[in-house]
Amino acid sequence: MSTNLRRQALNPTRVRAARAHLFTNLGETLMDEVRVVLCEPLRTQIVQALHAGPLTVSELVASTGRGRTAVSQHLRVLRQEHLVEPDRRGRMMYYQLTSGRAADSAVRLLAIVAELAV
Repeated sequence: MSTNLRRQALNPTRVRAARAHLFTNLGETLMDEVRVVLCEPLRTQIVQALHAGPLTVSELVASTGRGRTAVSQHLRVLRQEHLVEPDRRGRMMYYQLTSGRAADSAVRLLAIVAELAV
């Protein structure tokens, strides 16, 4: 290959159009929060299960088929990212999705994936 690299002329219209499709800082932050869910299969299963309504850890263990320790560890991550919140009812602790943007975005994206998988 030649040591002289040819420079390609930039098309300002295409560059502007491409930049218009990039995430804003808020979009990048939201994507990072959603990525926490999507990068771990058990977390996606937990979010999908909680989309049906609040569940206890035991119910999540039974519905996902995974161990209590694994479910609890992933719930901790989801709580830290404000995607899931606990709700104590007497002696029972129920977990539910928050009403935040990240939880809503994750649920919407997972619904699209589930629809395409049919």
